[in-house]
Amino acid sequence: MRAGLACLATVLSVWAGAPLAAAAPGDCAPGSSCQRWCPGDPDPAGRPIPWDANVCHDFYWDYQGVHDTGTGVFYSWSSLPFKHPPPPGPVPTQTSYLPLPTLPFCPVPPWCP
Repeated sequence: MRAGLACLATVLSVWAGAPLAAAAPGDCAPGSSCQRWCPGDPDPAGRPIPWDANVCHDFYWDYQGVHDTGTGVFYSWSSLPFKHPPPPGPVPTQTSYLPLPTLPFCPVPPWCP
């Protein structure tokens, strides 16, 4: 009987504690999920974050900006620049892809020396 009660108490305590462990977000704000960025990963939300790019970072982002949970640093969206694509090259003109005539140019052979 004691073994049965001990087993039941163990099962109930483990089962009751599972939702608490699953709901613990760590350092994340309620309603957000932490993410991990490591060197070589794309920038979060398409913007370069000015953190140490040589180590991994645990973070979450919301409408205000990016919150680095490891260091406690907050990066506001207004302070983060967008990545702009490189400017386009020069626009080709008509003469850039048409060959020029070679010299001397003679339109009618009898007048040419």
